Amino acid sequence: MIEKLAKAVVDGDTEACRKGAEEALRAGIEPLTAMNEGLMKGIELTGKGYESGEIFLSDMMRAADAMQAGINVLIPHVEEKDKAKFRKGRIAIGTMKGDIHDIGKNLVGVYLQAAGFDIHDLGVDVDPMKFVEKGQEVKANILGLSALMTSTRGFQREVVSLVNEMNLRQTFFIIVGGAVTTPEWAREVKADGYGRTCLDAVELCNKLTSAAPPLGQPILIYQS
Repeated sequence: MIEKLAKAVVDGDTEACRKGAEEALRAGIEPLTAMNEGLMKGIELTGKGYESGEIFLSDMMRAADAMQAGINVLIPHVEEKDKAKFRKGRIAIGTMKGDIHDIGKNLVGVYLQAAGFDIHDLGVDVDPMKFVEKGQEVKANILGLSALMTSTRGFQREVVSLVNEMNLRQTFFIIVGGAVTTPEWAREVKADGYGRTCLDAVELCNKLTSAAPPLGQPILIYQS
């Protein structure tokens, strides 16, 4: 049954994923087990297939939609005592001011949610101060800044500056990503982390939530 869930994600079959999640619940499988060993395994396989060039971005998007359908069925059944295990931390994520690209940001959000993070998506064209305000509002552990255009990535630096000026650097981590960001850029703007892919983002946030800000040097996770 767990393998069927993973396959439904890989196939991008939303209806099969929803029905598979319902079937798992009826069979008495723990919701967290179904998510971690079924849905998450499927999306990891999809991500690796995309990185290796075996599948296309459209396939990844269908897989993300299918996984979300399964998550929507399972989350209401996570027992109160287990919610702390599922919710590893809160992340405010968005695309920088002047940039309306959201596919990558949306995929990262889905991966992180499946990995157990509470995601607060600010959307696109987000003013730097909005990241800080949302981070404070939801008591975020991490601010995730996405930029797909060279002309907008400078706003990532501005978010870091605002956090420093407001004496909030001890409050949350700042991570950067997107097509125009690089490890060198993460160091330059003094971010706490950088990853190139959705799977990188999950690994990065897992590492950050076991540490305390600020790090001094960013954690850099990416495929060479």
